[in-house]
Amino acid sequence: MALDMIRVIEAQGFPRFSVAGHDRGARVTYRMALDHPERVERVALLDVIPTGEAFRRADARFALTFWPWSLLAQPEPLLALWSEGSGLDNWYGEAGGPLGIWSGWAADVTGRPIPGGHFFPEQNATETIAELRSFFGLR
Repeated sequence: MALDMIRVIEAQGFPRFSVAGHDRGARVTYRMALDHPERVERVALLDVIPTGEAFRRADARFALTFWPWSLLAQPEPLLALWSEGSGLDNWYGEAGGPLGIWSGWAADVTGRPIPGGHFFPEQNATETIAELRSFFGLR
């Protein structure tokens, strides 16, 4: 799927680009960056931690809550946003939360929780868009 997205974006005339993804789309996004670093300039990931990290830390809470995910990883610098009060916001405190976990995978990590539940990109579009615009250097 990541290669398909690379091809679609390239066909639109963008040989190098920045990209944001939410939930499973974020997993495709970081797979694109992992497999095609020459094409992906910046990555923003919403409401995920690296799949390998989630699997390594999996327990009963995880098994009952996060059933749809695939095996991908992300080595690039990135923006991580997640839903305030969610499992990602509460379960990984011993590891420094999502930012602490992503810091083990990327050199330059920023981000924060955003109010609005799992669908915060839609429920709190104003804050989400502001964070993405700032990260991507857009006005």
